Amino acid sequence: FLCPSPLLAQHNKPLKWGIDEAGGVPFFFSAPNDPDARMGFEVDLSEALAAELKRTIVREHKDFKNLIPSLDRGDVDFAMNGLEITPINLHKARFTRPYYIYQLQLIARVDEDRFTTLKECQDKGLTVGTLDGSAAMKVLSKDYLFDDAHIKPYEDQDPTFDVLMNKEVDAVLVDMPIAVYYVVADDQIEHRKKKYTGRFKFVGQPMAEGFY
Repeated sequence: FLCPSPLLAQHNKPLKWGIDEAGGVPFFFSAPNDPDARMGFEVDLSEALAAELKRTIVREHKDFKNLIPSLDRGDVDFAMNGLEITPINLHKARFTRPYYIYQLQLIARVDEDRFTTLKECQDKGLTVGTLDGSAAMKVLSKDYLFDDAHIKPYEDQDPTFDVLMNKEVDAVLVDMPIAVYYVVADDQIEHRKKKYTGRFKFVGQPMAEGFY
């Protein structure tokens, strides 16, 4: 008798990809002309991975800060979502070889002239917004010793820049790929966030190189 082996059955099961589907450009976002279609840098990577493994990959939405806990529980098979390879994360999960080198960028409103560095933001008691669970959170709290009252974490990209636009925070610190899409006024950048273009500027030099 020929019976399917458990190993073969396991291999044919779709791999569950843990991703925060609200994460936004350039990693993962809705196609402009088809809100049901997904595109982005990591969509391309997942399609290449599926082709290489000859295995279906399905998305499982998880909040960014819950990606590694979801791995721990076995809710997903892998996570890919601009997930930074930090010392803390290395204690919690296994990572592939890096596929992207990033830096952090401080961003302010175009009419802001009170600071040029994170140190000045700290010294003046200013408030900085960033993405919850990101490497930028560690830089603010551990490297620059911002207290909780002066760090405003947000779940998604758009709200982070909305509060900066509305003057609810003084600056934003995010990974450079995100910063470019929200700040740089260049029509050659496809799918950039035109709603925000022209309202912000980069402040100081990129910092804190890391890896996805």
